[in-house]
Amino acid sequence: MAFDPQRGRVVLYGGISLITGNWLQDIWEWDGVDWRQIPTANAPPGDAESALLFDPISGRMIYVTLGGAETWAYDGVNWVFADAHFPSMVNNPFTGWATDYQRGEAIIMGLWSAQFSTWAWDGQRWSDVPIHQGGPPSTMLVTAGFDWSRQRVVLFGDSPSHPCWERVPSGWQPVSVQGSAPAPRKPQGVCYAADIQKLVMIGGGGYRDAWMLTTTYPAQWRALSGSCNHSAGVLEPRDRLWESPWAGGAYELLVRGTGGYSTAALGGMWAGFSDSRWGSTSLPFSVSPYGIGGCDLFLSPDGFLPLAFQSGSARWTVTLPRDPALYGVEFFNQAMLYAPGASSSGFGLSTAVGSTVGNR
Repeated sequence: MAFDPQRGRVVLYGGISLITGNWLQDIWEWDGVDWRQIPTANAPPGDAESALLFDPISGRMIYVTLGGAETWAYDGVNWVFADAHFPSMVNNPFTGWATDYQRGEAIIMGLWSAQFSTWAWDGQRWSDVPIHQGGPPSTMLVTAGFDWSRQRVVLFGDSPSHPCWERVPSGWQPVSVQGSAPAPRKPQGVCYAADIQKLVMIGGGGYRDAWMLTTTYPAQWRALSGSCNHSAGVLEPRDRLWESPWAGGAYELLVRGTGGYSTAALGGMWAGFSDSRWGSTSLPFSVSPYGIGGCDLFLSPDGFLPLAFQSGSARWTVTLPRDPALYGVEFFNQAMLYAPGASSSGFGLSTAVGSTVGNR
């Protein structure tokens, strides 16, 4: 069972009948209200230890059979046989699988040539992903999931020394868990709970418990709002889903001019460290008496950076150092745009964003 984000459906395939003991080859979809069986002309073989996951390249669900002998793709209407050239494997063919949305690929993990390996699907075939640094133990059984909040694939397994690992650009690295942690196990289920923005692990290895993976300083952003009815532009992360102010990474904000400012060619970005006071002045602060249209000033203008506008939009990128002194620090941004005739002065302010630096 896996989630298809493109069609907004939970997809369930196969399993074993508790009545007949036979492998099932039916597919069902859950839309949040009802289950519906989907009739298909073709179907993959039913077996144990198979994987179902979403392929962001083709936008289809893919099903990998035992041993990786066959890979099938499902588009919401029918199954199509996709690939039968998977490398030989020893012991368990694969023990974990996940969709790495950050890298845009479906991956499976397991034991090949006496080492823990990762294989990625490029939409047509599987290929070995080199591991540049040490990875999990070769005999480790794992279950994996994608942590949307921290933007990484996380796996948990039965290794006594390091049961929790996460995928980074160099390969896999152990997660240094502080405080209490679940006992090593082959988990029953790992998934992301969007309402609490946490990766959740349930059961496994005879345990009847549930755990959440958290970070002391989560990266966050929020839109600042006030009493104004319009603005000169909209300021928000370039990608509302992926852009987060993590220490050690790049953070990019995008301003888009609206109304008379949709053709703005000049402007800049204010940056500040308070959204409550600017010296002795309380925020937000109305700028209408100064001929500046749009929203109020929402932040203390501690710094200003000119922006290069093109077709009414501009980007501002900052690289956040991996400095513990920055963890949990909140900063604020608001853009100023200029478009002749859009207001009495031609200047206007965008909406504002508050960002909190996080540590993954």
